[in-house]
Amino acid sequence: MSAPDERAADNPGPTPPELDPIKRARTIFLEARDRFYEDAFGEAGELFLQSFTAYPSLEALYGAANSFERNGDILIALELYDRYFTYVDDHPTRPASAQRSYRALTRLVGRVDIEVAPGASFRTLKINGKPVAKAKLPARVLPGVVRVEFLGDETWQREQLDTEVLAGATAVFKFSGFRQPPKMPGPALPPGGNPDIKPDTPPRPRRSQVATNVFWAGLGMTAASGVALTTLGALTIRERNRFESELGMTPYPADHEANFQRYRQVTNVLIGVTSGLAAFTIVSGVIALSSRRRASQRNKVSLGPEGLHF
Repeated sequence: MSAPDERAADNPGPTPPELDPIKRARTIFLEARDRFYEDAFGEAGELFLQSFTAYPSLEALYGAANSFERNGDILIALELYDRYFTYVDDHPTRPASAQRSYRALTRLVGRVDIEVAPGASFRTLKINGKPVAKAKLPARVLPGVVRVEFLGDETWQREQLDTEVLAGATAVFKFSGFRQPPKMPGPALPPGGNPDIKPDTPPRPRRSQVATNVFWAGLGMTAASGVALTTLGALTIRERNRFESELGMTPYPADHEANFQRYRQVTNVLIGVTSGLAAFTIVSGVIALSSRRRASQRNKVSLGPEGLHF
């Protein structure tokens, strides 16, 4: 039995279709082709790329570029055509078709390039919010207003330039370096020039004012909860009446019963919430009134036989 076992270990059998890269690529390719013929060009382009990743083929790469072109994704289509042209395709018509599409799409986009002054440098270049490597310049952009950002190593090193780029034209952005940030003024010395004197802190709000604000907030929430309770109570009564009026009929009014039970549960919960808010509002009102009275007594001025008394 040992010899057959060794032969079986040396020859494990055919690779499952889901693990065979060629079969997997073909399966995805066929699905992409179906999406293409259904005019779902965006989905077809993504699937063609997945097929190319599973097992590279010029047919899948060309299909991805053609799909994104038909979907209006011009920049993606041009990038894929660039990759396609790095290979040699012996298909009788596909290379010429790719060249025609590439030339037509190139006329629809503009380009962005930069000029860096001697001694100037930056860490990151962004075009329309996306990082772009210097080796990718000049970069293709869609016509319109384009924003170029130069970022340095320091947080203040940031330069932003905007300009309009036309189709078929190249806009050159000149970078001469980062401008120095404005110096922050030092703290103003208090009268007398003594830096140890600290400025007065803003006064804290009075306790009576805080309590009053809490009371009015609680009153508003209680009123809103009361309105909601009234509405739900009316709905509960309506559903109960519907349920009781149809009770004994065929079919059984299960919908009205379910609505009645649901509204009743929500109403009971809202009763508890409204009661709690009302109690909270009453307590906060008592505290606000007491605080205001104490503050009024502390500030009360009376005129006695010996003069003013506080």
